[in-house]
Formats: sequence, C-alpha cells, structure tokens
Amino acid sequence: MEIPRITLIIPAYNEQAHILTTIGESAKIFDTLQVRYEIFVINDGSRDRTGELIEEYARSHPQVRVLHNERNRGYGYTCQRGIREARGEYIGYISADTLWDPQALGAIIRKLGQSDIITVYTPEADTRSLLRRFISRGFTTMMNMLFGLRIRYYNGPSFHRRELVQAMTIYSEGLTIWAEILIRLIKSGHSYQELPASFAERTTGRSTALKFKNIWATVKIVAILVREVYFSSEH
Repeated sequence: MEIPRITLIIPAYNEQAHILTTIGESAKIFDTLQVRYEIFVINDGSRDRTGELIEEYARSHPQVRVLHNERNRGYGYTCQRGIREARGEYIGYISADTLWDPQALGAIIRKLGQSDIITVYTPEADTRSLLRRFISRGFTTMMNMLFGLRIRYYNGPSFHRRELVQAMTIYSEGLTIWAEILIRLIKSGHSYQELPASFAERTTGRSTALKFKNIWATVKIVAILVREVYFSSEH
C-alpha cells in the first residue's frame, strides 16, 4: 500500500538551538521511507535566529516550506495557520525542540491509511522530569474522565486526515490544540490508533504549561468541548 502524502507542521518560537535538527531528522526518515511529504515550519515571531536558519535551510530543501508570523501569535494560532496551508493527505506535527525522538515518525508513517488518526504515547520508562510527568498525567486523566475515553497521551505527535481537520472550526489558541482536535474527531466516530514512542527530554528551556494564560486557555477549551460533546444537538 502506498503511503499517503504527509504534511508535517513544526511551529517554532525561539528554537535556534533545536530547529534544524528536528527538520533534518524528520526529513531523513521521510526520505528513507520514500514518502511524499512537505515539512511546514512556521516561525512564530522568534527573536533569535530561528527565522534566518529555517529560511536558509529551505532554500536548498524544496520539501521544506516556511511561513513567518509578523509577531508572536501563540502555539494554537501557529498550528492553525499550518493546518490551513497543508496539502498532504495527512497532517501531523512535531515539537520544534525535539522533545520527541523523531524515529517515532517511522512507526507512525507505516500505519497511515489504516485509521483516520495515528497518535503516540510515552512508554512506562518515561524520562521526563517529575513535574512534566505530573502535569501530563493529570491532564490525561482529567480529559479521559470528562469525555469517557482511554487515551494514553493527548499531546504527543499525531497525524490526522487532512480533510477532517481542515473542515473543523478549531477554538484552541494555545497548547491544547491537538488535544481538542483528537477529542472532537474521536467523539465524532473517527477511527484512531495509538503507538508507543520513546521520549527525549529537552536540554534547554522549560515547560510553559503552568503559565496562567495557558492554564486559562485550557479551562476555556475544556468548557467548549464539554458543551459540544454533551449539549450540542449534533451529539
């Protein structure tokens, strides 16, 4: 079976230390598997050399497309921009700071076409910091309880059929965008598979999940999802 064409979205904000490694490792996997692909890097108003580096890289790599936000617009806005511009049969994403081992993409790619959604989760040997594991597991438990699901992880790299995602009105402006997409598609009856993937801890910077604006954005999205899933006439 031919592997569907892929759009990989990589949102980037001040990621000069990581971004070229992430792009290069992802492209290497795609090329090895002889996949038709585009890598869509969106620079979210970075103040370091991220924009310069990706522009230079894209000039010699035609599969890489670059967009720049005129100012920092946030993770959700940036991902939505990539979704609107995507041309592949499946839309996926990976973190610009290489938190995930890009080799996990190989396992995902081989499953494309079998389900509407392919998503990944961390195995038991999770090497992230205690705080990051606590936040992640707490969020996963809350979402599963609220929506009657048994998803292992909501924020790992995932791939979705493009026409399904582009047809959605996406409300998330922050870190919950892929969790929103995943929940809404599953609750609408679309098929999915979960795959295990190894985890590579970031070596610089720290998580922004506990910033007040991100917590508040999460609360708003959860409220929207509850209303849509339990009180919408479509459900």
